Amino acid sequence: MLKFTSRASLALAFLLVAGCNMMTNKEGGAAKLDPANVPPKVMDSAKARFPDAQWRSITRERENNMTIYDFELSSQGKKFEMDIKDDGTILEIEKEIAASELPEQARRTVASKYPHGTIKETLQKSLIKDGKETPHEYEVVVDDGGKEKEVTMSLDGKVTEESGH
Repeated sequence: MLKFTSRASLALAFLLVAGCNMMTNKEGGAAKLDPANVPPKVMDSAKARFPDAQWRSITRERENNMTIYDFELSSQGKKFEMDIKDDGTILEIEKEIAASELPEQARRTVASKYPHGTIKETLQKSLIKDGKETPHEYEVVVDDGGKEKEVTMSLDGKVTEESGH
């Protein structure tokens, strides 16, 4: 019986470790979630900001030693993304805008970097402080000859990040 108990204990320990590893995320890793599995504080903040939201995707990530819930949603016919800390604090909201709403300098930056590109998506990114949304940068997705490029720019059109897919 001792042998069986040792094996059973070992098997149980293995399953516990494997399960814990599946539930935790390494820095930058993401776990997709069903809205029912999002902590109530986080979901309450999301619903308070977007009461009519249609949730497209919710992921849990680790960034800068914090657990962040990344929401992708639609509200009033527009696309939004939102980052919320595990205590319910909204950190950032990204709102879909028309390319024509980009400041002139930002449009020039995109045109000079991708002269043959087509803008597919434009997001205005706002930081949230004391419940107030303050725009701080733009994210533009460009189709450049069949290759998707993502450019993040400051409000004055200076590139702060760029990636190609």
